[in-house]
Amino acid sequence: MKRFFFFLCLASAIPGCVVPREASSPTTPGTLPDNVPPQVTVHYTGQLPVIDGKLEEPAWHKAEWITLDGSRPALPDNEEKWQLYAAISGNRTTTEEQFRQRTRAAVLWNKAGLCFGLTCEDADVQSFHGEGDWIWIGDVFEIFLAPRAEAGAQTWEFQINPANARFMQPFRLRPVTATHVSGTLNQSGERDLGWSAEIFLPWEELEKFRLARRPTPECPIAGAVRFAAWDLTIHTQLRLNRFTTPGEANPHRPEHYRPLNCSKP
Repeated sequence: MKRFFFFLCLASAIPGCVVPREASSPTTPGTLPDNVPPQVTVHYTGQLPVIDGKLEEPAWHKAEWITLDGSRPALPDNEEKWQLYAAISGNRTTTEEQFRQRTRAAVLWNKAGLCFGLTCEDADVQSFHGEGDWIWIGDVFEIFLAPRAEAGAQTWEFQINPANARFMQPFRLRPVTATHVSGTLNQSGERDLGWSAEIFLPWEELEKFRLARRPTPECPIAGAVRFAAWDLTIHTQLRLNRFTTPGEANPHRPEHYRPLNCSKP
């Protein structure tokens, strides 16, 4: 097997109620202009899910799930590009499968805090390094939080891998986390289905570091988020970065984050 990998590198205060920016130009009804990130609808749940990484509770089935619709490298759009990846991996079928696997995210809220759920279709689940280390070398989910979807707002990065190792910067919050692997870990000879994660962040922690605020009827926007993930598949020798759009792949641009719009209890 070739030993070549695509290692693609990843490149304030909350003043009153946070609201999405107004459109600078007319737009089709039911859509948002390019400069306004779509909102994430955060459903209320009276009882927090069990943080076990499995996402089995009814609240998750009712949640608004968002597909990470951007990627780098981008999905090949012609035969020449597909042949290039097939030549590198030696297996076009597996390469096409990796590009078409879905990664999704959802958020719930409760009087205690925010709960994030993430799930990834993945035929080759990989996990390298431990807590606080370079876990992004393998498969990871990433959450980027900011108090508002606005350039210059402070941001917080959180990563979690299939082995439940975490990395975060610049603040050390105390999330409750769990992961679940449907298949094997670091066994590329075995075919996997994917993996999932749950992350709970209490309001006390979020407000302490001024990353989000408890929603109110007058101000349902709790903050802003961007989701991303890295997917390493040994068989294709491809490390694929997925992320929510709009905006470029750089996840440290809070103006590309999506407002967290919390529903009423």
